[in-house]
Amino acid sequence: MLTSLALAGCELPAASPDQVALPAALELTAAQRAMVERGVKVSITNPASARFELLSATRSDKGEITVCGIVSVSPRNDRKLPFTGYLFHDVFTVSAIAGSDESRDAVRLACSKAGIALAPV
Repeated sequence: MLTSLALAGCELPAASPDQVALPAALELTAAQRAMVERGVKVSITNPASARFELLSATRSDKGEITVCGIVSVSPRNDRKLPFTGYLFHDVFTVSAIAGSDESRDAVRLACSKAGIALAPV
């Protein structure tokens, strides 16, 4: 009886707010990729030169889809800009496209929080 009383007091500690499960990786469909590309192209000055690479997505436990990637925006100097945004139904909304070093760090951090690692550019 003493053992059962001792064990009854043993509980697993509750997860702290910092210990949230990472979102699950999500493979984008061709239609979703096209939505992301359209959404980014309307946000840049030279959409005709846009080339996309490293598109990655995750879905949170709440169903939110975060997409991160890199877009090259200039055919001459191959300027690569990391970006992030959200895919909801048939619309991709850009959250940020990084131009400066500070904004690149902010985009990388936002992607990291969503479970997506972006390579430095």
